[in-house]
This record gives sequence, structure tokens and C-alpha cells, in this order.
Amino acid sequence: MHDSVRYIYQKRLDEKSIQEQSLSLQERYKHIIDSIHKAAREALGERKKKKSNKIWWTEEIEQLVHEKKNLYLKWLTTKEEEDNFLYNRKRKEVQTQLQMRKTEFGTKNAKKSIHT
Repeated sequence: MHDSVRYIYQKRLDEKSIQEQSLSLQERYKHIIDSIHKAAREALGERKKKKSNKIWWTEEIEQLVHEKKNLYLKWLTTKEEEDNFLYNRKRKEVQTQLQMRKTEFGTKNAKKSIHT
């Protein structure tokens, strides 16, 4: 890490240090974590999320992937068979939809190149 970035980070972190000792342990912990994240963002900046340039990617697929991720996280916390079953079913659904969409997109592009 460059010295100037380290200095800015440390300065921002010092500015955000806890002034009140009356906070509970959990509040202090949350404040420290928030301060570290905020100081890092201010010193380093933020990366912008790169949007997918995959033409076959749709909002429907994105929603399915989001649902799958939530089911996976639920299964990780519960480790119950039913949650695992639901996650695997959603995972297969996502795979099927992706495969269909990619095939559909490939077929459309193949037809375009034949006709042009």
C-alpha cells in the first residue's frame, strides 16, 4: 500500500474513533467495523460493479440466480435436508434456464449469420 493511501486511511480511521465509552460492546463492534469500512472507502475509493455484457443474461435469470443464492445461504445456516433439496432444485432450474437461453441465443445468431 502506498504511504499516502496508508496515511489517508489512518487519518480517516482516527477521525472515526469512538468518542463515547457508553456504547455497549455490540455497538462498539459495529461502530468499529463501520468506521473501518468507511475509512477504507474514503481512502481507496470504490470499485464499480462491472455489468455483465452477456447478451443472453436477462432479469429473469438474474432473479433466479438471486433466489438460488438465498436458498444456498439458508441451507448453509440450517443444514437441513429440505433446504438442501430446495437449493438443489433451484440450482438445476437455473442451469436449465441458462442452457436454454444460451442455446436460444446461439440459434438466433446462427440464423442471422446464415440469412445475411
